[in-house]
Amino acid sequence: MQDTKTLMAAAALPASDEKQRAIAHEILKSKLTSPEKSLDRVFDDVTTITGAGFETTASELRAEIGSMDADPSEVESKTLEQLPYLTSTLMEGLRLSPAIATRMAGISLDKDLFYGNWRLPAGTPV
Repeated sequence: MQDTKTLMAAAALPASDEKQRAIAHEILKSKLTSPEKSLDRVFDDVTTITGAGFETTASELRAEIGSMDADPSEVESKTLEQLPYLTSTLMEGLRLSPAIATRMAGISLDKDLFYGNWRLPAGTPV
């Protein structure tokens, strides 16, 4: 709901960036009446459209993987790379996911680590 509020506030600004338009922008700029542009209505429409896109993509992907003659867990990656819907879905997921903003911790699970006079017990994230 908060994301929809943010989108609606951005759409109300006079110099809204055309490249950053979203579903909420289109609804608010449409010829709908003011009551039809309420937060609840916009939120419901955004949720419905997003859900429909997700379900359609998931169904297509399931169908593509289901059309394979082999068990997907036993297929070589080279074969999976030839599936256009799978490749597109993975690429879109990578495009939308944020980069890692912090360092990944290293953890010694089986023995203590020593740094100078410091002892780091096994299992301590570093």
